[in-house]
Amino acid sequence: MTGITTRIINFIRHPFQTLRTLVFGAAVQARKTGENLARPVALMDQALAYVSPKLDIEGLLGLLKNHDNYAYEHSLRAHKMAMAFSDSIGLDATNRAALDAAAKLFAIGKLAIPQALLTKPAKLTDSEFRQVQDYVLQGVSLLKQAPGLDPNVIDAIKYHKQYFNGDPKRSYPYDPNEFKGEKIPIAARIISLCDAADAMLHRKTSNVTHGDPKANLDAAIKDIEKNSGSQFDPELVKKFVGFLRS
Repeated sequence: MTGITTRIINFIRHPFQTLRTLVFGAAVQARKTGENLARPVALMDQALAYVSPKLDIEGLLGLLKNHDNYAYEHSLRAHKMAMAFSDSIGLDATNRAALDAAAKLFAIGKLAIPQALLTKPAKLTDSEFRQVQDYVLQGVSLLKQAPGLDPNVIDAIKYHKQYFNGDPKRSYPYDPNEFKGEKIPIAARIISLCDAADAMLHRKTSNVTHGDPKANLDAAIKDIEKNSGSQFDPELVKKFVGFLRS
């Protein structure tokens, strides 16, 4: 029996269903893309060591940096933006604390997504895109193993891709209970805005006019306003646009 097979069996015997789902979800994705099975299993193994018995956010981010540097830098920029915006609107201390952690870790589930998909230069197929979308639940499954972690942190991560209008075709993971509007935690609604804004300003595949910061910002704001009320909280959008222009 190979070492990797032994480790997989050990995961099968793990008492937490969420961990079995987490690791084998990554493994299935790896097989689909032809990536070595050892990598996602090893990453989950390392990530769990940074989650339990004590959550080490910087350790997790270090793993993410080595796996997908863009996701790592994107997380840092989105976190910085989210905290500055939350201060500008006077977010209460409880929600600000949840946002502080969640805005750093919202992309941590990408550790379970094969590099071949995260760095693919061509457009993803529908199947591949669905695999990448799974990063949200992968991250939630991982962080649920952190003893004493504020449930508000987990909810902020779980719902940061939930559309404000509850669109079942675009929200992921879609909530069958029509979790939408102001029922979506405010930390998740803020991360949704900052995640999108930073992606439009920095991702190479975005509609960005390189070398012209004002044009980049105008394009991002135009897209955010276009999706106000559908993807984004319209009241937050008004404040966010003012924040971006300040």
